[in-house]
Amino acid sequence: MKKQLIITLTVLILAITMAGAVSATVDPDSVKYVSPTGSDDNDGTETNPYLTIGKGISSVSADGTVNVADGTYYEHLTIDKNLNLVGQSQENTILDGSNTGTPITINSGATVSIILFTIQNANGHFGGGIGNAYGTLTVNSSTFINNTAQYGGTIFNAYGSNLNVIDCTFTNNHGIFGGGAIYDAEGTSTVTGSTFTNNLAAYGGAIYTYGTVTVNDSTFTGNSATTWGGAIYNYYGYDYDATLTVTNSEFTGNTAPFGGAIYNFATLSVTDSTFTGNSATNYGGAIYNNDNYCSADTTTSTFSGNTATVGGAIFNNWGTVTANFNRVVDNSHIAIHNHGGSADARYNWWGSNNPNFTTLIGGAVDYSPWLYMSFQADPTSIAQGETSTLTANFNHAFDGTTVTSLDPANGHLPDGTLVTFKTDLGEVGSQVVDKPTTSGVAIATLNGTESGLATVKAVLDTEELTDTVQIGAEPPETGIFTRLMVQDAAIRVRNFITSRGVLPNWVRMEDTAGITHYVTMPVFLELSTASLISTAQEFKAMDVKTAPKAVGSTIVNRNLYKSGYMDMASRVNKFIRNNGVAPNFAWSSLGNIRFQALVDSFARIVAFKAERGVLPNYVVINTRRVR
Repeated sequence: MKKQLIITLTVLILAITMAGAVSATVDPDSVKYVSPTGSDDNDGTETNPYLTIGKGISSVSADGTVNVADGTYYEHLTIDKNLNLVGQSQENTILDGSNTGTPITINSGATVSIILFTIQNANGHFGGGIGNAYGTLTVNSSTFINNTAQYGGTIFNAYGSNLNVIDCTFTNNHGIFGGGAIYDAEGTSTVTGSTFTNNLAAYGGAIYTYGTVTVNDSTFTGNSATTWGGAIYNYYGYDYDATLTVTNSEFTGNTAPFGGAIYNFATLSVTDSTFTGNSATNYGGAIYNNDNYCSADTTTSTFSGNTATVGGAIFNNWGTVTANFNRVVDNSHIAIHNHGGSADARYNWWGSNNPNFTTLIGGAVDYSPWLYMSFQADPTSIAQGETSTLTANFNHAFDGTTVTSLDPANGHLPDGTLVTFKTDLGEVGSQVVDKPTTSGVAIATLNGTESGLATVKAVLDTEELTDTVQIGAEPPETGIFTRLMVQDAAIRVRNFITSRGVLPNWVRMEDTAGITHYVTMPVFLELSTASLISTAQEFKAMDVKTAPKAVGSTIVNRNLYKSGYMDMASRVNKFIRNNGVAPNFAWSSLGNIRFQALVDSFARIVAFKAERGVLPNYVVINTRRVR
């Protein structure tokens, strides 16, 4: 017990001694306070603050903190030591440059953090608001508005300097030469969670860089350049190693003659970003990539509604462009144009499964294969009150002939792409719902709240795919139909294929007993061919269940004359009657015609007969018309 008491007293004495030592080393100048109600004759404590920020900076110890109360301060400051400059609030702690000079200059070697300030009405040469001359600067949760400079309307980051911008707002700033907001001259800059709006420069409406710049989670809206790069201008500098990396950022409504959002003259990487409504009066509505030592890589990004004279999304001028797994839709005047150099634009989604590349691609661009959408309901038959999972899957590649599966780990449609799901029976939240993609897949749930055959759809851009889900008891497919009923169905099938480019899953028909049937395409094929080869006025449908595979020749706009299609109708009908299934293809003098094209062709022949009273002399076979 005595030994324990001695140890306890020893520890207590040691603790008191250490506490005294720590207390003795506290620097009273490590924290200073500034207030509009203070005086520079005060000691800069919280209860007796200084009047000016300059006094606080000169009085605080290295690595100390200057706390600045709300108010407007008309000062021009030079910082030559490590410190933290902390405002009371972003909106109301204001440093005003009085339109003369740069309010803050950071000298070589200083590490400075600026938090919760508004810097406004500055007018300098190198950086309207802040000039970082070989220092390390972090700016957090601050606003820059109405500042002007020759280089960098708000911040100039000089050679070898380091700049970190976090959660800041840049509005209506002007860089007379370059960088309406930020000019990085062979420094290193990181911009995160920041907003750039209505900034202006000759080059780079928001940012001009020939250093190493990383932009994350930031938004660029309505910025403009009078020459190149409405939002960002990335220039190779003096040693050809400028690098711009953009991730998860948005560019909207930025404008320039060349490169409405970004003009790249060095190395550019863009990931998980969106470019919407940007415009170039000449080339590159979203991105202009210039010269043979420049490269621009874009992946899992969206380009929509961008405009230019040529290259609404991307214009490549003798550089190297790699644009994979992007969504490229509704961009004007050739979405991606390659003028020399190389352009890899494979594995992109162009708005449909069968894009018209004559309006999307200019120059030598490798665009095949492209992303392809599939859609299915599972299961396709449920009891009332049960659910079916609707899946739109973009993890496929299509080269115009063959669809292959893709591993989303190697790339996929941009996450968050909204796919619209629809149903005419039951509900998917309502009868229409938007669901975002994740790793190339969007999923919705059909709730079977009412019985019948539900037509479900998945829509993205101009592509609309359909499937059916039977809710409750399944109505019969077999029945007796008149010739007029078959002809009416043929007209509706033909019109559906013409407008959608795909076969309908079924055609609704009412038989002679007044019973409604949802007739599948194999059943319709048997009925339509029977109506051609028979003089009967009524036809009993067969129960044809097999969904044939899409195999056969590629035949584009060739005429199959009457004797040929009547012979084929007889053979197809006989095959179905003998085997109980529809054929994968049928032979013709033009080649093997696959099932989808057979349905299309016989629907057109029967519809022609219904509308004109005679059979056509020929039918135009185009296997690309329907998939």
